[in-house]
Parts: sequence; C-alpha cells; structure tokens
Amino acid sequence: MDYPPITIGVVTYSGSFIDFSSFLTELVPAVTHYPGPCQLVVVNNSGHQALADTEAAVLRASVNQHAECVVVASTDNNIAIGRNTVFDHAQHDLVALIDDDEFPTPAWLVHLVDTLQRNQCGVVAGPALPLYLFDTPKWIRSLDLHRANGKQTDQRIDNCPTANVLIDSRRIVGELFNTDYGKSGGEDSEFFLRQRDANVDMRWSNEAVVYEYIPASKSTTRYMIKRSILQGALNRKILTARGDIASQPTFVARSLAVFVCSLIIGTGLCIIGHQRAGHWLQRAFGNLGHCVSFRSRLYPHA
Repeated sequence: MDYPPITIGVVTYSGSFIDFSSFLTELVPAVTHYPGPCQLVVVNNSGHQALADTEAAVLRASVNQHAECVVVASTDNNIAIGRNTVFDHAQHDLVALIDDDEFPTPAWLVHLVDTLQRNQCGVVAGPALPLYLFDTPKWIRSLDLHRANGKQTDQRIDNCPTANVLIDSRRIVGELFNTDYGKSGGEDSEFFLRQRDANVDMRWSNEAVVYEYIPASKSTTRYMIKRSILQGALNRKILTARGDIASQPTFVARSLAVFVCSLIIGTGLCIIGHQRAGHWLQRAFGNLGHCVSFRSRLYPHA
C-alpha cells in the first residue's frame, strides 16, 4: 500500500500546559513511523513576538530531520484563524490536526490514512484519550471528553473535534473554520456540521489514538461543570445560527427538563461510584448551558 504525503498541523500558544518541546519530541515517533513524506506546520497563536521561541523548540526536538517544518504566526489570536493558517501553508492534500497538549501513538498517522483510503472518505477522526492526575475525582475520569466511547473503526460519524482528525482538503465543501467562533470555541463543531450537511463522508478510526494531558486546573468539579455549561451555550449558538431551532422557548423548556432529570440520575450514580455518572452529569450541565448566557471562552488565550 502506498502512503500519500501528509501535512501535520498544530496551533500552539505561549503558556501551554505541556511544554511545546515535549509535544514535539512525542510527535517524532509518529512522523518516523509513517511510510510517506511528512510536513509539519506549526502556527503560533501568541503573535509574532513568540515566533522565535516556537522555531527554536522545533529545532531542539529535531523534527526537521524527519519532516519539512514550517513555523508561522497567526494574524490574530483566534483559534479558527490559526487552523485556517495551517491549511494555507499545507503542501499536501491530507492534513492531520492535533492539539499541542496531546501526544500521538507511533502508528497514529498510519491508522488515520488506512481508514481514509479504505473508505475513500473525506474526514477520519480518532480518539483523544485523557490522562488525569491520580487524585482526579472518579466521575471526571469517566467523562467522554471528545465523544470517543462506543465507536468502531470505519463507523460513519456526524461530527468530531479537531483534537485528532485527518482531513482530505480536496473533499471539503465550502469555507474552512468560521472565525466568528475563533475566540469562543465551537468552530470545529460548526465546521463538521456543515460538512455533514454537504454529505462529506466522515469516518472513525479507533486505533488512531492520541493522549491528552489534563492539568490539575482542569481536573476539578468546578472546571468540568463550567466547561459543560459553556459547551451547551456554544451548541445553542451554533444551532441557532444554522436555523436548527424551530422554537427557542420550546428548546429551552426541553433542555431544562433534560437538565433536571440528568442531574438527578448523575448525582445518584456519582454517590454509588457508577462509571456512567460522568456521562449524565455532563449531559445535565450541557443542557443547562442551553438555557443561560455564558461569556467565558473555551480558549481563554485566544
């Protein structure tokens, strides 16, 4: 099997939880394991002043010995602009996106490309599995942060995050990531929903694993509740902009009912230590987010 050339894209910023040099070091095995040519596009989302530090990190990790490396500054601290900048500088049709607080398994790219070629599809997503600190509450450890649980390789999907995804740019319909969501978050959901509407074939690869470090500041009950509420608020914003909500009062009333029922179930499961507690609590506060105005951001640095 011939493996086509591929571009790996990552958006980083100053102050990332995981030192960017460590991310790059973890990326090298995936690059060397891939049988085809690789390009790495790094977009620094902290402005031009941080560009030199990012370039130095790439050199220290010796990624340039295994892949052609391009380091650029985004024109604005906007995650959607950063991701679009990756595509602007990509030399290849296949673009794999990964976050800078993750590290891939060595066969990550191989499994993504195998699934794409086997299905002749436009998008392949894989699991981003969280790595928590040892004292993280059990219900948080059970959370399915990136909707990975229960999926099978080659399964069709309707949506996915950009934490671990391969995109064939030749098959994309319409614009890339909407910059209106580049500071609030939700740009990935909005993009993949548009691709679904355009009948772009999107698949899942269960073997294309990356791991995500979750720092102590993001492993608390307070943070996870806030995150779920914010994601719910962003979901309503996206659905409203798409015209998918026929009646706002009915949508809010239904969301409140789901919030109450899910909170009761989730609290009960949490008390007995059930592994599904996280699912129900996440669902509860996500639906609460449908009903409130929330001005915080998923990307506070953007």
